[in-house]
Amino acid sequence: NEDWSDANALAARFGITYRSGALSSTQAQTQGENPLVKGTEALDLAEANGVPFSLTEGQMLAQADGELAVALVDYGQGGGQVLVLADVGMLGVAEGEPTNLPFWLNLARYVQSH
Repeated sequence: NEDWSDANALAARFGITYRSGALSSTQAQTQGENPLVKGTEALDLAEANGVPFSLTEGQMLAQADGELAVALVDYGQGGGQVLVLADVGMLGVAEGEPTNLPFWLNLARYVQSH
């Protein structure tokens, strides 16, 4: 994630700012009742790979090391939304059982219904 600062050119348009540093935790604790995190308690992260970020507005969905790890930001007049991830590794699996599968399925259902 050495390119984190380059992401800010786009992220700033949505009120998102990625910051230097890394999340040392390998899990983000989910929070709230949003359908994206329904049935999940935590999301696996790649160790020391997540990039902390802040929002001007939005809904926190998961937190790691006291920092935002997943958030949802509303954007535009047409009801658009941006899913913000500290670690895109949440959408993949290095080996073994895909522990974030419930999140992936929630994401697929959410996109389909919106």
